[in-house]
Amino acid sequence: LFGYHLGHPIDFVLPLVVVTAAIWFVCHRIGESAYGRVLKGIREDDVLTRALGKDIVSYKVWVFALTSAMAALSGGLYASYNRLSTQALFGGMANLTGSVVGAIVVVLTEPLLENQPFVDIDARDSALLQLIIYGLLLVALMRWRAQGVLPEGFSLVGWLRRRGQSETRVEMTSN
Repeated sequence: LFGYHLGHPIDFVLPLVVVTAAIWFVCHRIGESAYGRVLKGIREDDVLTRALGKDIVSYKVWVFALTSAMAALSGGLYASYNRLSTQALFGGMANLTGSVVGAIVVVLTEPLLENQPFVDIDARDSALLQLIIYGLLLVALMRWRAQGVLPEGFSLVGWLRRRGQSETRVEMTSN
């Protein structure tokens, strides 16, 4: 990568952090822009968005090209790290935090299955078991939580603030 040899797993940390930060920044900027509002409008009701004068086909083509480029970049780094190409979809629709949480869950299943004290299976079979577990998680999510791990608009900071507030509620009544 730019003349730098990525031979050991630790060598992938810096490129992955840089790519992750860049993709997060681009997605956040698009989501908060006028373009992102049009994309949210297309997601919610494309007929209404078209009625507002937006060319939804060009928006869909552009966002497809952009997300495909991001997926190709990320997938290329992931495939070069694992020397295997797989696809992951877990986090949540229109939620960057949910996507990160989903990626963490998917990536952490590998060491848990390969660690011999937890599971006594062959390393070759652990990859198949990981795919089966991942598939079952996706089926369960689509069945019981179709919006993903975290719903759109979820904010870790907001959630922590709400947890810190008092749970008791006082209502005013008139006599």
